[in-house]
Amino acid sequence: MFANKEQVQGGQNGEATMAQGGSQQQQTLYITSSNIGKVPEYNSTEDFSLYLERLEQYFIANFIDEDRKVAVLLTVIGSHTYRILRDLCDPVLPKNKSLMNSVVY
Repeated sequence: MFANKEQVQGGQNGEATMAQGGSQQQQTLYITSSNIGKVPEYNSTEDFSLYLERLEQYFIANFIDEDRKVAVLLTVIGSHTYRILRDLCDPVLPKNKSLMNSVVY
């Protein structure tokens, strides 16, 4: 992706340090990202399995890893659905569950 075997190392706040070919020269890159599409809040009249299929496509399109899928799900399901999920997971908070353990089919 980078010419001359340049490597990018993660930084903070959207920064990355780029080292070129093992030399001491370093540059700072500012990486911005934008999401492809958006996931609307879950509507309880909607078929939940269809909603999850769309959500999974959102995860794929935006390269969302397993560790972040639960966080995304909990942000987009809405307060009413979150309350139901929280009650079902009690005494464990939904954020401490894996995605598959959080979702009830």
